[in-house]
Amino acid sequence: MVVNDKNAKVKNIYWNYGEETADISWQDNDTVIINGNSLDVPREKFDFRNQ
Repeated sequence: MVVNDKNAKVKNIYWNYGEETADISWQDNDTVIINGNSLDVPREKFDFRNQ
């Protein structure tokens, strides 16, 4: 799966206030886990302001 091709805009998928480091792992080809938050890339994003 190609997420960011030449014509795509850069997109921030994770923003959590006060975090200086990130533990990142891929569960499968479409799912990333960042600091315990599971995201379906590229459809989802995490923003602490929306929680």
